[in-house]
Amino acid sequence: MNTNRLGPRKLDDRNRAGGRRGAPPPPRPQDRTALYTGLGVGGGILILALAYAMSSGSAPARVDRTVDRNLKEEMESAQKLAGQGKLSDALALLEAAIVSPSYRASPLLDKARTQANQYRQQIAFENEAAAAIDDFDRRITAAKAANTAMKQADAFWKECDTLLSKYGMTVKSKILASWRQDLERWRGTNAQDVWQTDYNRTKDRIKLECLDRGHFSQAVKQWRQFAEPYNAPELKARMETELRAIDHQSKEAATKLVQEAGTGAKAKATLEDAMERFMETEGQKIIAQKLKTLQ
Repeated sequence: MNTNRLGPRKLDDRNRAGGRRGAPPPPRPQDRTALYTGLGVGGGILILALAYAMSSGSAPARVDRTVDRNLKEEMESAQKLAGQGKLSDALALLEAAIVSPSYRASPLLDKARTQANQYRQQIAFENEAAAAIDDFDRRITAAKAANTAMKQADAFWKECDTLLSKYGMTVKSKILASWRQDLERWRGTNAQDVWQTDYNRTKDRIKLECLDRGHFSQAVKQWRQFAEPYNAPELKARMETELRAIDHQSKEAATKLVQEAGTGAKAKATLEDAMERFMETEGQKIIAQKLKTLQ
């Protein structure tokens, strides 16, 4: 065996002098003071930069609301003018505000434009109403001057009612309201002429067809139908007189009928059959009272 052959040695191998070989010294730790110092300085700078960025972006910028407040006041002033019927003045005020450079950036500008459009539409409607009402006023005034308004009262009244239903909230509607009072009076006068002509004829017919046959309920019904189309206080008073007369006749007829019917089973059937002819009269009460005793 070759004893001079070099080979790996263990740490505890002995050296050539026979002494024990010592272990190599551990590596010296690296000095990191400069590294930590650099990191500290850099971190501080980063924190300061972040703090500056956050402070400059976190607080909202102050907004000047003076422009919005002023435009709102302009819109409210226009609304007051419109409420007073001064639509043209209200529109002029808004139009001046809309084109003003002072309000160009205001978020209320669109609302101001909408409000102005509403005034334009209302002005157009008022103009339409004024034209229609002026035409009606001209025609009825001419008819009155020609003494033909009374004959046309019904037609004028219907037209006036139609115009009021459409333009009743406009400025000139008061003209229609004034004419309507005259027209109602003229219609009443015309109606009086008609009912007075037919009154006596109607009275004779009701007597012949109803009262002479004992049909008192039918007589009441026909008098009411005759008076219904007319708005005439005199006719109403005369009709009440006719109804009182019918009540008196029905009362006499019912009293006689009750006496003649007697109290037997046949009496109940007779009175029940006759009840329809006495409805809505004093005679109905007399028959109803008698029927209660025959139950």
